[in-house]
Amino acid sequence: MRPSLSGRPVGGCNHGPSARAAAARLSPASAITAALLAACASTHGPTPSAPVAASPIEARTDRAEALLERGDAKGARREVVAALAARTGDPGARLLLDQIDMSPHALLGDRNFRHLAAPGETFDTLAQRYLGNRRLFYALARYNGFAAGDTPIAGRVILIPGHPPAPAGPAPAVASARRRAPPQPQAATPPPTPARTDPAGAERLRAQALVALDGGRADEAALLLARAQALDPSNAAIRDELGRAQRIEVALHGR
Repeated sequence: MRPSLSGRPVGGCNHGPSARAAAARLSPASAITAALLAACASTHGPTPSAPVAASPIEARTDRAEALLERGDAKGARREVVAALAARTGDPGARLLLDQIDMSPHALLGDRNFRHLAAPGETFDTLAQRYLGNRRLFYALARYNGFAAGDTPIAGRVILIPGHPPAPAGPAPAVASARRRAPPQPQAATPPPTPARTDPAGAERLRAQALVALDGGRADEAALLLARAQALDPSNAAIRDELGRAQRIEVALHGR
């Protein structure tokens, strides 16, 4: 912005008394320039800073996770190797590479327990809940024989590495301030109710178990057959199929 020949500025900058007083002590041209600079600096303020770019290493590990969810282990490996070349020992990239290259049992251990996946549960949520790290989702998927981390698992029996969580204990008793009533005579204990049998329901569970067994899911088949046997204890076919499923479990997991 340039001053007019009359000494008054051209534009929208507003000059205060201090700027005009300083200008009066300078030469006309210098006074006009100083007043313009002072007024414009107070009006416009600091220049905003540019947004910070995302880390290339984090971007590569994020892409690797997305590829592992789809089952593309080769593509994911290229991304994490490039990330480790840029930053040796990066923990996120190292963890993903171990899940690709190592046996899941060597990484997570052989001891495990069964978990029936509820609707909405995924390998991500189970890894966070039981293994303490969401990024172990791919190792957990491979541990259960799946090649992709986003495989739907609702209703499936999932093997979780480690020890089962301890059951919640009973709520602590609250001491009563009232005076206790005298003990009352105990009523006679009723005879136990016989276990409910449901042969038709047992056969339905047996049919589901056979489908699971044919699909290589011996753990799921064993659980279904155990429920079927509880509904029809005298069914010899269910008893035999349960024994077969349990033998396959032992052969698969060495237990």
